[in-house]
Amino acid sequence: ETLTTGRINKIYQISKYDLLFIINTKQGKKQLLISSSPSYSRVYMTEMKYEKPDYPPTFCMFLRKQLDGGIIKALYQINNDRVIVLEVEKRNELGDLAVKKLILEVMGRHSNIIVTDHSNKILESIKHNMPFDGNERTIFPGATYEFPATSQLNPYNPEELSTFLTDPENYTALSLRQKLMGFSPLISKEIMYRFEHTKTPFNEIIHNVLSSKQPVMIQSKKDLFYFTDMTHLEGKRTEFDTVNGLLDRYYYDRDMIDVIKQKSKNLVKFVNNMKTRLNHKIEKLNKDLQKADNMNEVKVKGELIQANIYNIAKGDSKLVCINYYTNQEITIPLDNRLTAIENSEKFFKKYKKLKTSIPYVNNQIKEAKLELKYFDQLSQQMESASLKDID
Repeated sequence: ETLTTGRINKIYQISKYDLLFIINTKQGKKQLLISSSPSYSRVYMTEMKYEKPDYPPTFCMFLRKQLDGGIIKALYQINNDRVIVLEVEKRNELGDLAVKKLILEVMGRHSNIIVTDHSNKILESIKHNMPFDGNERTIFPGATYEFPATSQLNPYNPEELSTFLTDPENYTALSLRQKLMGFSPLISKEIMYRFEHTKTPFNEIIHNVLSSKQPVMIQSKKDLFYFTDMTHLEGKRTEFDTVNGLLDRYYYDRDMIDVIKQKSKNLVKFVNNMKTRLNHKIEKLNKDLQKADNMNEVKVKGELIQANIYNIAKGDSKLVCINYYTNQEITIPLDNRLTAIENSEKFFKKYKKLKTSIPYVNNQIKEAKLELKYFDQLSQQMESASLKDID
């Protein structure tokens, strides 16, 4: 009632899967949020403020071209399935009035936002399903759109509901879920709970549920919501005047977390990569420092070669002698291409290099640890960051 005859004023794509339509209606400016998120797919009118990106993605630009300025001529649900159609009338490039359909499939990870022409030819969609991907339906520009097939009964069709209710074997939570369109595990449990804990007939409970309008959010270990009270659940209850108001409250915080996660994905990856690199660097520098700790052993080997210079012939590959610091026998490897003096100089050169490297390595470790601390702080900040903070 609110959106039909409304004019689409502006379209924003506020995240990878989320769209915000600004619609001028008789009751004033309204915001319609449409999400094909795998986790939080939904469609409702929102009063919350959302960050609007400076540059529209490709799909958003396509929607603006096809629907911006158009009038919503009709808005309807397909039976009791999770599919909503908005028929939008707008003048085309030739100035003729043309009807485009915006089809919203709210089906968890299979959710999609599809634009077709009046004959159901797909013009574009936010997600593509190719025929060779093993999908039942092809969702791709140029293909003919088909509504999801189902053998389930529509509970709002009196004849179909009557057929279901005449069979007592259907009075189970499993039958409710499997045979009635749009019945979730939550509402099926609720119906069975009422049937088992009250003296109300089964068909009366079904009719009460279908005609109920009491949007409620139940806060316990896990927050849940429904358009009618879930009497089988315990927890703090918050009632809402409309389903829109309920969804606005329930999803806003979760949605912002989801949007921030999407926007910060590359940043988180970069920070984690930097932390990994710095940890490896510190580990390597510590190993270098351990090598430097052995520099006195290198110096002693050079001294022992000098002390035994007359016992070494060119071509020897080792020196076996007594270490006068420990009074124990020691074997020192030699380069058989070098003289005894050249071998001792090689050890002294290595000693000097190790001695010189210690302050440098210590300084490198200090700098790497400071940088690691900085990236650790960034990680902590991103956990509570807003969209502006991420930017």
